[in-house]
Amino acid sequence: MFNIIKNHIFHLDEIILLLQYKFSNHTHQKWWLQDERFDEPLKNDISMCYDMLKDVSRSFAQVIIQLPNDISLDFVILYLRTRALDTIEDDVSLFNGDLKKRKKILKSFYKENKDIHYNFQDKKYTFMMKNYSKIMNVHNSLPVKSQKLINTIMKKMSKGMVKYLDSNINTMEEYNDYCYYVAGLVGEILTKFAVTNKFENDLFIKNTIKNKDVFSNHKKGGLDKSMGLFLQKTNIIRDYKEDIELKKQWWPKEVWSKYTDDFTTLPDAPNSVDCINELINDNIENIPDVLQYLKLIKNKDYFKFCATPQIIALHTQALCYNNEKVYHENVKIRKGIAIKALKVTNYKHVCHQFRNALNVMKGKINKKSDIGLITQKNIMIIENIINKEIGPEKTFFEKMNRFLFLLIVLITVNFLFYKITSYFDPTVAPVVEPPGNNTNPIGLDMDDLNSDELVKTAGKLFGLNEQDIKKAIISRNATTNLQDNVMDFNIDKANLPSSMGMPMIFTIFGGKI
Repeated sequence: MFNIIKNHIFHLDEIILLLQYKFSNHTHQKWWLQDERFDEPLKNDISMCYDMLKDVSRSFAQVIIQLPNDISLDFVILYLRTRALDTIEDDVSLFNGDLKKRKKILKSFYKENKDIHYNFQDKKYTFMMKNYSKIMNVHNSLPVKSQKLINTIMKKMSKGMVKYLDSNINTMEEYNDYCYYVAGLVGEILTKFAVTNKFENDLFIKNTIKNKDVFSNHKKGGLDKSMGLFLQKTNIIRDYKEDIELKKQWWPKEVWSKYTDDFTTLPDAPNSVDCINELINDNIENIPDVLQYLKLIKNKDYFKFCATPQIIALHTQALCYNNEKVYHENVKIRKGIAIKALKVTNYKHVCHQFRNALNVMKGKINKKSDIGLITQKNIMIIENIINKEIGPEKTFFEKMNRFLFLLIVLITVNFLFYKITSYFDPTVAPVVEPPGNNTNPIGLDMDDLNSDELVKTAGKLFGLNEQDIKKAIISRNATTNLQDNVMDFNIDKANLPSSMGMPMIFTIFGGKI
């Protein structure tokens, strides 16, 4: 809890979001329990699949469960099956390190439908693997089109995994090729799922999968591939320490060999942080394609599903940029940023979130290095795209002027509210001036003022209803003894207005209490 407060102390808006998120209801409707297509055993298996999804990936679980029923189930099974495939690929200890046996298992895994009882190094996925037959039971209940799409993608992914199972990635071309197999293909199948489930029309495939006019240099196809590659490369860059411990090397030798001869000693090499920056420069070239893909999405649910991981990924890249901690720990973005990403609803929101992440990255650039200049150039290209959508970013003075204006308005309204509501508080006696004092310095004829009408107007201004205003006037019925200069109030407490004395802060943030 202390760490959360420490990380968010200068981000009060995120603290509010964290509190809202913590105390809001996150339970999702188990729609399948009322679906007549499923029998009881299958309903139990579906429930288990959704529970397993939350266990193995909280971030993806949050966006998947918000999707409409059928496509949500498609994505759950797709994620769990590819996660199982990835678990076998990642575990170098399987079969006592027998690489040939692991390749054989991967090649045929798309056909697997039984529980898997291997001794996995990472116990996080053991339960999922031991209940893999439940996942396949649900898979076999999906529409035939969905089953074929998942099986096709599983077969293609396993082919790429086998190709790079020894984790020797030498060139940038091989790096892009590997990321295409394990993530670019996922971008393709998600796009096809969106069309199959009528989220998007057939033109969406033409504009994304078949679109060859892409900005990125990965040479793997359309905008959907850039979506997948951006997420995968983010994970690879961030997970250096974890991969070293697992004796894996996913960073391309073409890049890291500029800094050291041994990948495991990269953290100790001079200017090793530039290696991180160089890989990030390569990855952010995908962002123009990512923005174009998101802009083409029409369905709000599918948009949110696609946009949230991309926002989190860019903020992660901004955190990793020029950050030596990448070599020593698994760096993570603030939870407040992740919640903001979960709340995104449209393309303009994405542009604002991307701009925030890019600003963080810009603040860390070493402008004297060639790599830093490349970063600047890449960010300028992205900012031009964003500026066309939401306009140029306001300067510091423009932001401060707006803040000061709002502060002045708040103080003024709060002062007026205090003055007006003092009339409604029967515990405060009005000041009675001694005879002879000039109580009307501006020369108004006070007899012409109708105090009841004035009170009604003031009461309406501050949100009081007619009944409360009448109660306030009645409760104010007092007699004044001028000789003793004493106020005697005949107050009926039952007639006090319900909203009397309400602080201005509650008026702004909560309305009537």
